Amino acid sequence: MTDPQRVPVGNGTAGIAEPALRPAARRPPGLEVVRHARIYRDGRELVVRSPRGTERRQAIGTGGIRRAVHADLLGLDAARQMGLPLTGRWGVVDLQDGDGRTVWRIPLAEWLPESALLEPHPLRGEKLLERTGLAGLLKESGIPVHRVHEPDDPLLAGSSGGGDKDIRFYDTVPVWHSVARGTGMLLWAVAFLLGLMLRDSAPWLLALAGLALLALPVATATLRLRARGKERRDDLGVRARLSPCPPNGAGATARFCTTAMVRVQSADIVLVDSLGGERWLPRSGPHSVDRVVRFLAPGDGTPLGVELQGSGGQVRAALPWKWWFGGAEGGARWTEFVAAVGRPVDDRPLGKGKQWPQDQLARADSVQMAPVEAKEARRITSFHGGVIGDSTGFLVPLFSLLTLGTGLSVTGAHPAIGWLVVASGALAFCGTAGPDISHSLRSRSRLDRPAQGQAPDNSSEREPRS
Repeated sequence: MTDPQRVPVGNGTAGIAEPALRPAARRPPGLEVVRHARIYRDGRELVVRSPRGTERRQAIGTGGIRRAVHADLLGLDAARQMGLPLTGRWGVVDLQDGDGRTVWRIPLAEWLPESALLEPHPLRGEKLLERTGLAGLLKESGIPVHRVHEPDDPLLAGSSGGGDKDIRFYDTVPVWHSVARGTGMLLWAVAFLLGLMLRDSAPWLLALAGLALLALPVATATLRLRARGKERRDDLGVRARLSPCPPNGAGATARFCTTAMVRVQSADIVLVDSLGGERWLPRSGPHSVDRVVRFLAPGDGTPLGVELQGSGGQVRAALPWKWWFGGAEGGARWTEFVAAVGRPVDDRPLGKGKQWPQDQLARADSVQMAPVEAKEARRITSFHGGVIGDSTGFLVPLFSLLTLGTGLSVTGAHPAIGWLVVASGALAFCGTAGPDISHSLRSRSRLDRPAQGQAPDNSSEREPRS
C-alpha cells in the first residue's frame, strides 16, 4: 500500500471532477471546512482535500484501494461497538486494500450536506451513498461496494479507524483552540490555588495564573480573526445571489434579511441560513440538484414553497415562499432564481386537504430557511452557547474577577506582581465578557428586530418573541 501524499494545492475547488463529496453544513468559524474540503477522483487516484487546501492521495487498484465496505449500521450503540466516533452514527464506508485493511474510513454523516436536517431519521443503504455522491464516485473509480449489517462481519475483520484513516474534519472549533483552552484553564486552576497558599513566598504564581487565564480570550480572538480573514479571501465564483423577499409587515428580522441567501456558484448551489450556516449542493454529477419544484395551494394556486430536488425526487433543500418570494419584488426574485439555478421548473398543485411541506427535510428547511426566534438566534450565534456548545461561558469572567481581586490584595506587599495580576484579570474579563456583551447588544438592538418595512403593521419596531 502506498503512503498518502500531502500536497499543498491552494484553497480553490474549481476544476474538481464530479461526483465529489461535500461536507455537512457548517456555521462560522467552520466555513473553511464546507468551502474547501472535498473527496474526489483524479485519474487512478482518490483525493482528499483538506480545509487548508492540502491533498492526500491514494492509488485505486493494485497497491491501493481495492474495495469499499459499507457498514450500514445506524445508531450510537453500533458506532461505539465498532469503535467509531459519534459521527459514525449513520454508518461508515471503509476503503480497504487487497488484504482487507482499512486505508481510509468515511463517516457518512460527515459527508452529506443536509445530514443535520434529516435527524433523527437518517438515510441508509444505497440511497445514502447516492445522495452523498459516494455511490457515483466508487462506480466511476471501478471500486466494488460490499454492504454489511453486522459489526462482526468477516469483511470488517481487518477494519480499523482512527488517526489519519478517518476522513473527517473538526466539528466546531479546531483542535488547537480546544487544547489552548483546556491547558489555560488547568494551568490557571493550579497556579491560582498554589498562589493563594503561597502568596507571601511565591507571589509569581498568581502572575502565572493571570497570564494563563489571558490565553483563553487570546485563543478565541485568534480563531475568530483567522476565520473571518479566510472567509474574506475566499474566491467563491458567485454568479448570482438571492436574498429573502418577505411581504411588508411580516416581521422578518434584520438578521434574516441581511444574512440568509442563496448563492449560485460555478459548481455549487449554496444555501445560507440566517445564522450564517452554509450548505453546499452540487450543480452537476449524479448527486446534483436537477429540478426545481414549486408547490401550489389547492384551490387558488397560491405558491407555498420551493424544493430543490435531486434524482428520484429526493429533496435536497427547500425555501418557504412567503419569506423568499412573498414580497412586492417576489416575482422578479423568482425569475432571477430560476434563471440562475438553470434547472427545469415544475409547478405542482397539492391535492385537496394536503399541505406543504410533506417531506422531512422540507419541513426542517421551512424552519431553517426562515427567521429564527430572537432568543434562540442569540444563543446559537454566541461563541459559548452555539459555537463550542458550552454553557459555562460565565466561568472565565468569574475567574477573571477572582484573579483581579486577588491581585489587588497583594499590591501592597508586591506592587509589580500585584498590578500585573490585576491587569491580566482585567484584560481576561474584557476579552471574554466584552464580545459576549457586544454580541447581545448588537443582536437586541438591531439584528433581532424587524428589518426595514417588516415591523407588524409598520407601526413599531418591537423585537419578535424573545
